[in-house]
Amino acid sequence: GGRSLHSLRLPRSACLCREPVTPLSVRPTTYLRVKQIAERPKARARESELAAMLYRGKHDARAEASSALSTTLSADDVKNASPSAQAKKTSSRPRGLTAPWVLGFVVVSVWFGYFAPRALEHGGGTARMSHAFKWHLICACLTTLICVFSTLFTPSMGRKIAAIHKVIGRAAVVLSLVGTFLGYVAAWTDEGVPQATAMGLSIVGVQQFKHTIRGYRYIRQAQKSVGDERKRLIDEHRKSMVRLYYGCCLGPAWFRIPNWLGLVEHKETPLWAQAAGIIPPIIVIRMAIKAYDRKSFF
Repeated sequence: GGRSLHSLRLPRSACLCREPVTPLSVRPTTYLRVKQIAERPKARARESELAAMLYRGKHDARAEASSALSTTLSADDVKNASPSAQAKKTSSRPRGLTAPWVLGFVVVSVWFGYFAPRALEHGGGTARMSHAFKWHLICACLTTLICVFSTLFTPSMGRKIAAIHKVIGRAAVVLSLVGTFLGYVAAWTDEGVPQATAMGLSIVGVQQFKHTIRGYRYIRQAQKSVGDERKRLIDEHRKSMVRLYYGCCLGPAWFRIPNWLGLVEHKETPLWAQAAGIIPPIIVIRMAIKAYDRKSFF
C-alpha cells in the first residue's frame, strides 16, 4: 500500500503500445522528404542516361542521312548545290525575258518610235483627230506599255514587283476596256478609215474585251482559292494576259506590217493584209506560253 506509482511495473501484456515504432508513426511528411532526397541521385542518373541515349540517336540519324545523301547525289548535283551555283541561280534572268517578249518589245519600239509618228504626220497631225481616236490612242499606248512591263516582271520576282504588278494591272483593266470602246467609235465613225481596217480592228476589239475580262476574273478567283486550284487560276490569268498583249495590243501593228514593208500603200490596207496579220500573233502567243512554262528563252 505504500508503494508509489512510479515503482509499479506493469507486465508486458498490459502495455498499450504493443507494435514496434515505425517512421510513419512519427511524422509522415518528414519521412516523404527523406525519401525524396534519397531518390534524387537515382532520378538524376536516369535523366542523364536518357539524354545520352537521345544524343546518340540524333548523332546516328545525322550520320545515316549524310551517308545516304553522299551516296545518292551525283557530281552535278553537288555542283548545283554549291553556294556559287545558288548565287548564279539567284542572279539569273527574269523568267519573262523570252524571245517572244524581245520580239514584242522591238515591234512596240519601232511602232511607237518611228511608224506611228510618221502616220500621224501623214494624216495631218493630232488637230485632225477626233476626240474618240485621241483618247483611244492614249489608253491603247498605256495598256501596251503596262503589258510590256508586266509580262517581263512577274509577281514571283518579289513583293515589290508583286505590289507594282497589282496596281498597274488594275489600271490596265480600265484602260483596256475604255480604249477598246473608243476604238470602236473611232473605227466606224471617223472619216477616211478603210472598211477592211475597221473590220480587222473590230475583230481585235472583241478579243481584247474577252481576254481583259477573263484575265481579271481568273485573278480574282485565284485570290479566294488555295492549292492546285489557285495555281491553275493564276496560270490561266497569265495566259489571258499573254493573249491580250501579243494578240490584241500588238494586233494593229501586225496588221500594218505589210504597210511598213512597203508591200501595200499607206492609205489603205487590203483584205489579204488584214488576213496575214492574224498569223504572227497565233505563232508568237504559242511560243510565249511554251517558253515561260519551260523557263527557257525560246
